[in-house]
Amino acid sequence: MENRLTRAGWPGSAYRVERISRDESGGSAGSDWIRQRGSLSHRWGRFTPTFDYETEVKKENWSDTLYTGFQFNSFTGGLEYQPGGRFSAVVRTALRQDDDYTGLNQFTEKSTAATHSLSLRTQQWGAFSGNLDFTHRERTFSDPNQDNKNTDLAEVRLAFNPWRRAVTSEVQYQISNTATAKKERVYIKVDPGDGNYRFDQQLNEYVNDVLGDYIMRVLTTDELIPVVELKAGTRFRLSPSRFFSGRSGTAKQPLKKWQKVLSVLSSETSANIEEQTQEKEVWQIYLLNMNKFRQPAATIFGNLQVRQDLYLFEHNRDLSLRLRYQSRDEKNNQYVEGGQDRLEREYNARLTNRISDRFSSQSELTRKRTARTFGYTGRQNRDVYSNQLRVDLSFRPRPTLELALENRLSREEDRVYADPTRVTALSLIPRLNYAVKSKGRLRAEIEYSHVSSAPADRVLPYEMANGRSLGRSLNWDLRFDYRVSATIQASVSYNGRNEPQRRGTVHTGQAQVTAAFR
Repeated sequence: MENRLTRAGWPGSAYRVERISRDESGGSAGSDWIRQRGSLSHRWGRFTPTFDYETEVKKENWSDTLYTGFQFNSFTGGLEYQPGGRFSAVVRTALRQDDDYTGLNQFTEKSTAATHSLSLRTQQWGAFSGNLDFTHRERTFSDPNQDNKNTDLAEVRLAFNPWRRAVTSEVQYQISNTATAKKERVYIKVDPGDGNYRFDQQLNEYVNDVLGDYIMRVLTTDELIPVVELKAGTRFRLSPSRFFSGRSGTAKQPLKKWQKVLSVLSSETSANIEEQTQEKEVWQIYLLNMNKFRQPAATIFGNLQVRQDLYLFEHNRDLSLRLRYQSRDEKNNQYVEGGQDRLEREYNARLTNRISDRFSSQSELTRKRTARTFGYTGRQNRDVYSNQLRVDLSFRPRPTLELALENRLSREEDRVYADPTRVTALSLIPRLNYAVKSKGRLRAEIEYSHVSSAPADRVLPYEMANGRSLGRSLNWDLRFDYRVSATIQASVSYNGRNEPQRRGTVHTGQAQVTAAFR
């Protein structure tokens, strides 16, 4: 049953009642479930006070000693402020009482909770927009053996895009009090080729493999750990060409030299941080005191990532250059087997050049460091420094056909040893792409790679040589996709792998036809 009142000039109101009951004759079994919800609001100028009431009573009896149920009453008062279309604010306070059903139509008090929330919104206020939501909840339990709970939830999103979006910036911030459980990685044996992991006996660990014979499942333990969780991120992009190209006026004046120089430059900066911690001084986490982040004794999971890109002729198809720096600092104590630290640093330069209408190339030079330190025995620490070069040459004799050759060369050192492990890896990857106009596409690729190390008897961590094993490897892949009709799509693929860690050559073929019925 539901009633509504929407008369002009009167407060708006609504009330809804639902009841579901069951009564079994000849015994004490039965159930009764009543839900009620009501609301009242009225607008006075820019202000709108609101009041909401919700209650629910559920009783299920199977016998005089077997029963279940609950009861709660919730009262919420709020005030909305809307001075215009671009800004709004809402504040609410709620009181809720929960009771447990004890049989014979009797209830006992379980808990009381008070919730306070604030919400602010602004849209397209000049170049600025954003929103803020904050909720604080205090829950008190009647059972003295159960700890009371205080919960804070906050989310902030801000965006500032001035000067015709020549500058775009975003800020995101989230905090919460939650509970997390320790995790356990379980590897399940499957048929070869059906998994994505294999066990490397030399490394004593499971590594990624597209033809693996293990799959991984992550299980959680029953023990819950209260933590403070924070997720924050920012992004800042600078594109001067947008400002100069969007200058007002009917007759645009030629750009000055310094304006031309700035117009070919652009940059993007991003930073993201995530932390799950048992830190007692929670406000130090809320206020981003970095000295309290990624602490061995308190952090369950912590991650800090930074990326900086600088572009020259970013959107120019004939010539463009990207310089990149990115870093990652991670502490992971989520798993029962123990914790680990991960550190990554990367410096990268990528040059894209279209030599002519038919020839193009892309060259990439990377210097990278990857360090992993395990807090338990049985795993090999690693600190890998690598210099990598990649050159991709492409030739298009006609628009539907591409012939390309990709070359990769890397020299790496694992400096976890006093005498570092030195690895040289070379890969050659010729490929062919052929398009059947409006019908399908054929792609063929062969990859030859050779990996050598000194000393030769060292065990290579998976992070070296892109996961390749010592020796020669040959992989090839052929795929053809074809659209038979508007509703039928067919695909055929064939893959072969000849690698040192496998016995012989592994051949994999697959055919698939997909039909869509309309």
